[in-house]
Amino acid sequence: MVVDFHMHLFNEAPCLKRDRYFDDANFKMIYGDRRARIAGLDSIAGYMDGSGIDIGVVMSFSWIKSGYSREQNNYLGGVVRASEGRIRAFGSIPMDAGRATDGWAGEIADLGLSGIGEIGFYSPGFDGEALSYLRSVLESARRFSLPVSIHVNEPVGHLYSGKYEPGFERLYDLLRDFADVTIILSHWGGGLFFYELMPEVAESFRNFYYDNAATPYLYDGRIYRAALDIIGSKRILFGSDYPLLKLERYVEVMRDNLRDEVFYGDIMGGNAAVLLGL
Repeated sequence: MVVDFHMHLFNEAPCLKRDRYFDDANFKMIYGDRRARIAGLDSIAGYMDGSGIDIGVVMSFSWIKSGYSREQNNYLGGVVRASEGRIRAFGSIPMDAGRATDGWAGEIADLGLSGIGEIGFYSPGFDGEALSYLRSVLESARRFSLPVSIHVNEPVGHLYSGKYEPGFERLYDLLRDFADVTIILSHWGGGLFFYELMPEVAESFRNFYYDNAATPYLYDGRIYRAALDIIGSKRILFGSDYPLLKLERYVEVMRDNLRDEVFYGDIMGGNAAVLLGL
């Protein structure tokens, strides 16, 4: 079974009239450039069929505005039901909710969505207000037993739209208070997994996963061997970040750097099956 744990799906309106959503600063930051691809349901289905993906997990966008967040959550709930389990989805809690996140988490659970995320602080950055919001989301996730996906980019290297200072020290101080919550740190956690060489970090992060979304744009293939050595094979999830990339961009490098049983058994589906309770 192949599971792509990190894709992005929008309802029809943002696909056809993205300008309508540019009053949301996060959305404009990522999709204001017309070259940034937005995928609808037909595109996602075609990608999954063509790449042999059995189950796809689509991430909601990290909206600031409540109306857009609810619109997408409701849409994704319908997609999940219609797909009969082939597509799973994470829902969004808008940043303008502040610390009033319990109601949103309850709605996400009621819609049959699998978690919360991908949370990214593209426009505001990871400031004090963002930290307070993220703490509230994680508290709600704990109450409703929902996993959370957090966008964490690397603090160094080339710049790109939406990249922000991830504040590893502040992020770690927050995450260690939620060691009992299932958290997915996207994009290798911006390299945060390297700190699991420190015993106290490894203990705090024992329930956390990392996905490899966007790896071809960020790291060379040795990152797979490094991650396998530091955190093992059971907490790594394959995620293409479609429509940014497709599965095929990953396969050769992963095969060159991973044993077959790790590549096929754990990363390409086994770990996701455990996380989703399949």
